[in-house]
Amino acid sequence: MAAFTPSLHEETDAIISLLRRPRVCEREDWLNAGSSKSTKGKERTVSNEQRTKNDFPSEEKIAGQIEEIIRQIHEEENPDELNYYRKLVRKHVPFFTRGYFAAYLLKNGSTPRKTKKNSTQFTSMFVGVGKNRRVFPRDLIQLFSTVDGVSAEDVGEIKILDNYSFAEITTEKASDLIRELNGTEYRGRKLTVNFAKRKD
Repeated sequence: MAAFTPSLHEETDAIISLLRRPRVCEREDWLNAGSSKSTKGKERTVSNEQRTKNDFPSEEKIAGQIEEIIRQIHEEENPDELNYYRKLVRKHVPFFTRGYFAAYLLKNGSTPRKTKKNSTQFTSMFVGVGKNRRVFPRDLIQLFSTVDGVSAEDVGEIKILDNYSFAEITTEKASDLIRELNGTEYRGRKLTVNFAKRKD
């Protein structure tokens, strides 16, 4: 079967969706396509579809979620790892299904990382290693977790820059972190870990 359409977006998606899930039409409705009975059935179908759409999350909510995911991709994720997954998607997910594949992951995937509760006091730390050493937030979380008593729950927001990073650590664990990590070797260089200086 061949289908021709001037657009490769909504029309194609609708055709592919219809081919995957054919709609069953009763013989009577088919024969009476122009009758009022058919019109009522169509109105009933539209009404059901409208109710379903009303159950979807708002566009603003989804847009915010997408924006946060894109920020994490640019600021937190390892490009080499993402390229590995992207190759697997290209290999195993058919081309015309990739849009639905992405939508399914967005619908059912984990929500963006939430900030810690306001009741927890955090201290900003300076860490003398950054993107140039191929460091990403999860690497710093693993590094901090090597200190006794420090876990991922003690780590707040992390910002990775080219040559250094800033990380929020629960205030009660900050001094232990500096004592254990400052001056140690990490990825071939001496590591500096200290309290971040506030801008004047």
